[in-house]
Amino acid sequence: MEASYDYRVMPAQFFSPQFKYTWGPHDVALHVESGATLSIICPDSDNGLADGSQLSPAQRQQSTDAPLFEGNPLAGPIAINGLEPGDCLAVEVKEIQLDRTQGATLLAPDHGLLSRREFLRAEPTNQRELVPRHLYQWQIDIHHRIARVENPLGDHPLVVPLRPMIGSLGVCPLDGGEISSLLAGDFGGNLDLPLIAPGATVLLPVFASGGGLLLGDLHAAQGAGEIVGGGIETSGVVSISLRKLVNRAITAPRIIADNRIFAVSTAQDLRVAISTAYSRLLDWLARDLQMHRADSYQLISQAGVLELGGIVNANCQTVAAGIAVRDLPQPCQQELARWLASAGE
Repeated sequence: MEASYDYRVMPAQFFSPQFKYTWGPHDVALHVESGATLSIICPDSDNGLADGSQLSPAQRQQSTDAPLFEGNPLAGPIAINGLEPGDCLAVEVKEIQLDRTQGATLLAPDHGLLSRREFLRAEPTNQRELVPRHLYQWQIDIHHRIARVENPLGDHPLVVPLRPMIGSLGVCPLDGGEISSLLAGDFGGNLDLPLIAPGATVLLPVFASGGGLLLGDLHAAQGAGEIVGGGIETSGVVSISLRKLVNRAITAPRIIADNRIFAVSTAQDLRVAISTAYSRLLDWLARDLQMHRADSYQLISQAGVLELGGIVNANCQTVAAGIAVRDLPQPCQQELARWLASAGE
């Protein structure tokens, strides 16, 4: 059943009536117009809220088929009125407000990238270094913009700068089926790209009327690859604005961040993910920004950059291939501005 929110009177903060554990064609939780700005409450990846409570059974997606893995709860879906396949959904991340002073990261055997044989000692030795099971507890100091481990296994303090980001952001997949909230693909999903932070604009393909936007999985900080299997998992409130870009069809996510443009790909093989991301970046330059295709290939070869998203899941290696806007020829920069300005009413 759809929620009774009136999109003409926006809630101060949107709390999803039920959080989803799959990307798919779910009943719409909120209808909005293009141009709307929303503040969305996001639990942590283990269903925890700011006050320490957990999502109740009624607030969690139910399944009549196989049991759901209740991780990475997603707020939504949100439908943008008039958004249709052939358009593009632009999601501008305006702010991420962390709403508590604690975060957590699980360390466990077979959970991260280095949790098997790669965790052996680097120097020749017969001694195996086994991965312990430990839930690292982080103290989040918003005032000083740092996070500090409260329970390290060793004697040295661990302190990292806060870099809040959205781990999961996507739309209803192309085939209309349901896909675990832990996975990613051409619809977006659990990308775990640190690029998706305040100031970034994420461009998403539209495969169903309204888009069916879902988001969640906030991290107070996370490095490239999320190699331990998690970021600093916490809860918060995300402020976003939504625009429909009319007749600007794309086939996979794109990101504009830090004055750079990125094309995103997820694949089982990391080399395939990289080559596909670069090929999508090339298409963006050649097809949409009207640059000569061979020149585009040369430019991204000499000035391109790579950003890693989640690479721990063997079936989901996510990569973003990008280039600085300043490195684009001036006519292409102008075309990019026109492309992004094609928001509908």
